[in-house]
Amino acid sequence: MTRLDVDGDPLADLLARYPDEPVVVVNLVRLKPGGQDAHRAYLDQVDGILQRYGATPWYAGAGLGTLIGEEHWDKAAITAYPSVRALAAFIADPQFLALAPLRHEALDAGIVHVFRQPVDPA
Repeated sequence: MTRLDVDGDPLADLLARYPDEPVVVVNLVRLKPGGQDAHRAYLDQVDGILQRYGATPWYAGAGLGTLIGEEHWDKAAITAYPSVRALAAFIADPQFLALAPLRHEALDAGIVHVFRQPVDPA
C-alpha cells in the first residue's frame, strides 16, 4: 500500500528544529480511478480544519502535464501555515485524523514537501 499518511519522524524533526518557522506545504496527489468524489469530499472537510490552525490555502489546481521527470500528478495544493507547530497541530487534529479513510479512498499516491515561507521584501 502506498503511504498516504504523515510519518511522525520527519514531522518531529521539523518541529524540534523549526517550531515557530512559518512554512509552505506543497502537496501533490494522484487520484485513484473514480476517486474524484471522495477527494472533493475530503477537501470540503479539510478546509474548515485548516482555518482553525491559521493555515491559508495559496493554490489548488489540476495538473496539465509534466516537463521534467516521468511522474504525473493529478492535483497540487500549496498551503501556508503560520508555523511548524501549527502544521503539527493540524496533522494531530482528531477531525483530520478521522479523514484518513476518505483520503485513502481517493488517492493512489501523494507527496508532501515543507518549505520556508518566502520573506516579504517590503
